[in-house]
Parts: sequence; C-alpha cells; structure tokens
Amino acid sequence: MTNNPNTTHKRRSLIAGGLTSSAGIFISKAIGILYVMPFKALATDQNIAYYSYGYTLYDVALQITIAGIPVAIAMLIAKYYARDDMATVLMIRKIGRYMLLFLGIFSMLFVFLFASPLARLIITENVSESAIYYTSNIFKIIAFAMLIIPVLGSYRAFFQGLKIMETYSFSQVLEQFVRVGFLLGTGYVLVVLFRYDPIWAVYMAILAASISGLVALVHLHFKEKPLVDEIKANVETAPLATRMILREIVYFSIPYLLVSVLGKSSSFVNLAFYNRAIFMISDNEKLIDLIFGMIMFTTQKIISIPAVLALGFSAAVIPYVSEAITTNNHASLKRNINDAISSVLYLAIPISAGIMFFATPIYYLFYTDNFELGGRVLFHAASGGLALALTPVTTVILTVANLRRRVIKNLFVSFIFHALIFFPMVLLLGYQGVIHASYFAHYLVIILNLTVLKRVYKVSYQPFLRSGLLMLLSGLIFLVLRQVTVWLQVPFIVSGRWWTLFYLSVFGLIGVILYGALTWFLQLPQTIFKIDSLRDIIRR
Repeated sequence: MTNNPNTTHKRRSLIAGGLTSSAGIFISKAIGILYVMPFKALATDQNIAYYSYGYTLYDVALQITIAGIPVAIAMLIAKYYARDDMATVLMIRKIGRYMLLFLGIFSMLFVFLFASPLARLIITENVSESAIYYTSNIFKIIAFAMLIIPVLGSYRAFFQGLKIMETYSFSQVLEQFVRVGFLLGTGYVLVVLFRYDPIWAVYMAILAASISGLVALVHLHFKEKPLVDEIKANVETAPLATRMILREIVYFSIPYLLVSVLGKSSSFVNLAFYNRAIFMISDNEKLIDLIFGMIMFTTQKIISIPAVLALGFSAAVIPYVSEAITTNNHASLKRNINDAISSVLYLAIPISAGIMFFATPIYYLFYTDNFELGGRVLFHAASGGLALALTPVTTVILTVANLRRRVIKNLFVSFIFHALIFFPMVLLLGYQGVIHASYFAHYLVIILNLTVLKRVYKVSYQPFLRSGLLMLLSGLIFLVLRQVTVWLQVPFIVSGRWWTLFYLSVFGLIGVILYGALTWFLQLPQTIFKIDSLRDIIRR
C-alpha cells in the first residue's frame, strides 16, 4: 500500500495526539468558561439552574442512547486501518453513521414527547408549576441537539480512528465558538434590546447546542470528503460483509454504551437525587437551585480544565491501544498506558491545586455574584480534579484493551456505591456531600481499574508511586503561595476584578514556574515526555 494517505498517522505518538486533542478541548473549554459571566448577567442566577437541568438531562440522555457507538467506530477504524483494509474502514464509517442517525432521531422524539413528565420526575413536586413549565420547555429545545450531535459524533469518530486529531480538535473549537456567539448574541437581542424575560437567554443557550453542532458537522463533512476519496483510491480488497460489520459494531458498542452510561453515573445520581436529598435538610427553593447551578454548572466550567486532559488523552489513547492489542504488542500497550496516565497526572496536579487553593478569588473573577458561597463550592469541587482526570483515561484503556466486562463491573460497583452513600453524605455534610460522594465513587473506579490492568497485563505502578508522590508534593507549592498572599494581605477581591485577574495571573505564573522548576530538578518531565531540554518543549 504505497499510496496510503494515512501512513504518517501511524507514526504519531500518543503523547503528541493527546496534547493536540487536549489543546483543542482546552481552547473549547476556555471559551466555555469565558462566556459564563455575560451569560449569567443575561439569564440571572435564578435561571442558571434551568440551564443545568437541561444540559444534565442532555448529557445523560445521549449516554443512554448513543454513547459507545462513536468510540466503537473509532476503535474499529483503527483496527482495520492497522490491517490496511481500507474498504472495511469505509464501510464501518457508513454503517456507523446510519446507526447514529437512527438513534439520534429516536432520542430526540423521546425527550421531546416526554419533556413534561421528565421535568416533574427530575425537579420533584416540591417546586412551583412555573419551574416545571420552564424546565419542560428547555427539555423540548435540547431534544433537537440529540439528533445533530450523534451524527457529528460519527464524523469525529472517523478522524479519531485515523489519528487525525488536528481536525478532530478544531471541530470542537469551532463548535464552541459558534455556540457561544449564538447564545450571547441572541440572548442579548431578546433580553436587553427586546426586554424579554431572562429565561429566554437560557432558551437560546440550549438552542445553541443544535446550531453549533450543525455548523461543526458541515465543516467536518467538507474536510472528510477529499480524505474519503483518497482512501477509496487505495482500496484493494472487498470489505467485510455488512452483517459482519454491523455485528462487530454492536458487539463493541454495547460494552462501550454501558461504560459510558455508568461512567456518567455521577450526573445521573445528582440529577435524580439532588432535590430529594437537599429538601430533607432545607426548604429554601431559591438557595437549593442556586447551589445546584453552582455544583452542576458554574464550578463545573472551572474544574473542567483538568478534566480537559482526560478528554484529550482518552480520545488519543483509543487508536494506539487498539492497534497494540490488534498486533499483540504488549510492550507498546504498557508504554501507552504509562504515557497516558503519567502525562495526565503531571499536567492535572498543578491545575487542580491552583484552582483549589485560589478558589474564592477565581470564582469572584468569573462570576462576581455570591462569590463567597461559590468559592466554598469551588474549593470542594476542585479537590477531586485528579479523580475527574484519571477516571475516563483508565476506563477507556480497559475498554479498548478487551477488558470491557471488568470495567462494566467496576463502574456498576461504583454506581451502586455512589447511590448508597449519596443521602448519608448529604445529611452529614450538606451540599458538600453531593460533591464528595461523587469523588469517592470516582476514586473507587480508578483503584479497581488499575488493579485489573496490573493483574491482566502485568502493568507495574512502581514508577507511578514515586513520581506521583513527587508531583503531589510539588503541587503543594500553590498552597504555600496562597498562604503567602494571606500574609501579604493581597487584596484579591476588594480591589476589583481587573486587579483580581492581575494578582491571580502573577501568582499563578509563579506557581507554574516553581512547579515546573521543582519537577524538572526531580527529572519528572524529562522522563514522562521524553525530553532533554527546554528547546525540546518549545519545539514540541
């Protein structure tokens, strides 16, 4: 196969792919954080909870209906591409796209038709009729995204399977740019210019998911066409029978579906039980909605920064682990596992520590209102940054490495554990119990997953114990810096937001430099990223 358009992709490293994917997701998340401040001003704090209900249901519904198929498509494309079977690669792309279109139609109709019963089930009868009315409207609007996003996922899976992470990442950035531009632009016109109720800003924000997904889909369609034509020119054999491909997609998708659903169990538990648990200790509906919005939306936007690494490396690790399994290269498999986990740890620790120890000024910078309560919520939320970063990576590795039954078992155990401790944690700790119950479940999954990898593939964690401990100790530099700001009485908040941004930038930069210098002295980045000098970092 001398003309194969994708041979260069075979030589790309997992770390390069992971960092490329992470960079795209990071830019996307950064845009997602920056829009929250003007969006909150348009929608008002009290309506943010409706936005959180809508997107949480959207996330859960997608996981139940279509999650797993895009990952399975990417894995199978990587598998048959490694065998140079380009005809089967194209057939997988076609069949997978039709499957996701069908399931997207089904999920859209289900959520739209049952919007009102779902609203009553989720936010309970303790709230007002207007709250149920607004929530059901939001569910109806978000239903349209459930048709577009699955098809978009099929396009991204094609590029992911071929390890073309630049296009994969750019589509995410494009989608976020369009989404934010649409929701802020239409929200401003309706709420500020035409004086509509602020709930319309939420309606437009929910509709933006469909608009932005459609734009990203069109972009990938045009990027895909020449690549497909080039692959067709290199087809030398007939593809596998359609029935065989369909059976293989279903065979791999069902475990991925279960993994995805159970992997989102935290969102499901919070969505189903939050109001019921919190109303047991409080009857302040406005405060309950405010805290739910903070836990599920405003603080999530900030703590999603370390989770970006998980998303990036989870996307990148799939074709590499799949190829290692296909070629029975256990040395490559162990190396890819080490690279993914070590890289995520090294980068996630300083980000999580910085957010945690500077939580209140960070929350004030982004959201201003209710910053003292928001800072406390963010502190607890940021404490689990490593859990959010490592859980998806270890789960994806097990799933791709033919350990689907075991990862499903691990996630199911975690889900049951989370559901069992949810009410006791809330009764014991209040709203903090919602956050920490989720993280306890995440850490349980990580421990179980790592144990399975060690037992089946003889993965050694001895290097992780030393390097991980050194990274954690190095991350404490942010605690020291926070204490220094207390001693110096740095006026983070009283000086206004621009000064808060300045102080955070200064101390954040100092923290990153000190973390980098300390870990460099300890030979951590040299070992993890295979670099010898600062010039290597700049070149990469």
